[in-house]
Amino acid sequence: AFNFALFALEEFDLSRFTIPGLYFEIGGRFEHQSITTPAAPDYSDDTFSISGGFRYEFLENYSVGILGYRNVRQPSADELFSDGPHLAIGVFQIGDPSLKPEAGSGGELSFRRQGDRIEFGASAFITSYDRFIAFVPTGMVDPDEGLPIFRYIADDALFYGFEVDAHATLWEYAGYSIGLTSVFDFTRGRLLNPGRNVPRMPPFTLVAALELQSERVDFSLQTKYAARQSKTTAFEFKTSDYVLFNLNLEVRPFLNRPELSLFLRGRNLTNIEAREATSFLKDFAPLPGRDIRLGASLTF
Repeated sequence: AFNFALFALEEFDLSRFTIPGLYFEIGGRFEHQSITTPAAPDYSDDTFSISGGFRYEFLENYSVGILGYRNVRQPSADELFSDGPHLAIGVFQIGDPSLKPEAGSGGELSFRRQGDRIEFGASAFITSYDRFIAFVPTGMVDPDEGLPIFRYIADDALFYGFEVDAHATLWEYAGYSIGLTSVFDFTRGRLLNPGRNVPRMPPFTLVAALELQSERVDFSLQTKYAARQSKTTAFEFKTSDYVLFNLNLEVRPFLNRPELSLFLRGRNLTNIEAREATSFLKDFAPLPGRDIRLGASLTF
């Protein structure tokens, strides 16, 4: 396989010519890909992607943005030529040598507030795809390997969603600060011909963390809620909602040697059974149970 790509990104300050606080951003990417294989006809194609948008800082620390894009992605060698077991994810995968580049056109709206003690952001997007490449279960099992058969297909698709994030500094004193961070996101995807759900889509999730930071100590207690995912495709496992609690503690015992630190990390502290909607292994392998690690780190 051979890949070659060029990209460019530029921002223009339009304040001098139009409205103060107005900026224009544009980017583009060219990519060539060629794949040679003895088992099927060679693949070779060129693609070009482009995006552009405006950001308007209408007040100090406040901005809104609008973005439009057309992104084109080449199919990978696996998507084109696979024909065998993939033991890492426990499936028998079959590619399609006739796949063409997928093209997504869409837009995004955003709002952001930045400041010393409070930061907030929200964005929403919608993307329409031509020839979206999906990896879907067929409901069949390979008789030799005993693995479920998944196939790469191309179908028009529609994705939409939004994300909201916020951070608030609650307390500061003598080099210590305590803050609260939260992120909420939702994404939905549909294959259009025929109408069905995109496989392995994430449910809406909410992550919140209480954080303490200082020169010597960093600490966070995080909770993650993932909703039930019932918007699945045919032959796909539905997942239940769950709540995870995680902990991180890092101590730098020597202020003159910040590259040396001791850490304590805890995952899934309540030891619940949770299955990730985006995982190929969700049918038979839940997320790891309670995991507590104590260690040291030295960077150089």
